[in-house]
Amino acid sequence: MTIGTGLGVYVSDLMPMPGQASTYLNIVFQRWFQAKNNRTWDELIKLCDDYPDKLGKTKANLLEYIGKEGLAESKGTAQANAKKQKIDSKEPVDSAAAGEDKSKSDEQKSDPPPDVSKYCPKLEDIERKIEMKTIEELTEGEKEFISKVRYVLATATTIEYCAVMGSIDPPGGDGKYIRVITTDETGNFILGKYGSCNVAITRTGQGPDETEDILVSVQNDVKADFVIAIGICYGAKESKTEELSDKTNLGDIIVAKSIIDTAHQRIEGKDTIVLATEYHCGRNLLKKFKHHEVFEIEGKAVKVHHQGSLASEFTLFRSKEAKEEKLKSVQGALGGEMEAKGIHKAAERVGFEWIVIKAIVDWGTEEKDKKWQPFAAVSCARFVLQRLK
Repeated sequence: MTIGTGLGVYVSDLMPMPGQASTYLNIVFQRWFQAKNNRTWDELIKLCDDYPDKLGKTKANLLEYIGKEGLAESKGTAQANAKKQKIDSKEPVDSAAAGEDKSKSDEQKSDPPPDVSKYCPKLEDIERKIEMKTIEELTEGEKEFISKVRYVLATATTIEYCAVMGSIDPPGGDGKYIRVITTDETGNFILGKYGSCNVAITRTGQGPDETEDILVSVQNDVKADFVIAIGICYGAKESKTEELSDKTNLGDIIVAKSIIDTAHQRIEGKDTIVLATEYHCGRNLLKKFKHHEVFEIEGKAVKVHHQGSLASEFTLFRSKEAKEEKLKSVQGALGGEMEAKGIHKAAERVGFEWIVIKAIVDWGTEEKDKKWQPFAAVSCARFVLQRLK
């Protein structure tokens, strides 16, 4: 609300609601871009200066990002460079504020992903089709629909959420989805049809703690048998040749047999030892998703890996050296992500079987390019849909 008000954006319709901060922030920036072309970074820096107590850290992240993105010939400060740079309206501003690097690897340039935009609706288009209700406001038919939900589809980021919503159908014939506020008002979920299955879709946000809290809140109302985390991750073992079957490529789907918590460490002298803990994904879900070795969408085939694990830690890696040092102690990890530990902890509290299915979008290094995110998220969502039909 502070950012929207400071940017002169209409925010009165964005009612406070659990788990929707990131969604609303994206809507604020989309409206900001639509109001005027040729936005510049100095507009955001001025906003941060207007609210130093609330946005001081954001300004530091922006200046660091702008400094790395600044034109090579420019010799001024990062803030001075900002005035010379227009913001690409296709690049989410909130991700830039997190300090992500947009440089491209040779592989990403030579083999771009197919366009899957038709499978991934825009956030604002999704929101227009959603009717919000509390548990008490649900009809008997809607309550019966929830009682038949066996799968909760958990997403963390906007692109994951949009990809999953692009794969489901409304629960009724009116074209409307229903967003249900949980009884304790900690989270919310959307009702939909995933093939023939009744499903609940929730967006947990990034990190294990928020994921745990929201999933527990959702499952207290839904009581589904299974939770499937669908989304994107970084890859651990990059392949440059087709022969290296144990390696991975951008877009590959990882059906994790387990997740490995790599957050705990012990320092011995100059050495840092990772105290890895492994949590196994659900046996029934692994059986359901293990049959495909390759999945194809829009003419591109990606490999489906069933024998690897995913490292899980609330850390955004932008360094190849740091990533490789962390993964030395977890040789079986094909990649890494940030939410799975929270899913495991939620399962321990309220009881359900779970699995993590994510596709590779980068290598956890400074060479990041968001072009792979829509393709990876959509292919993951469509792969799960194919198996649940």
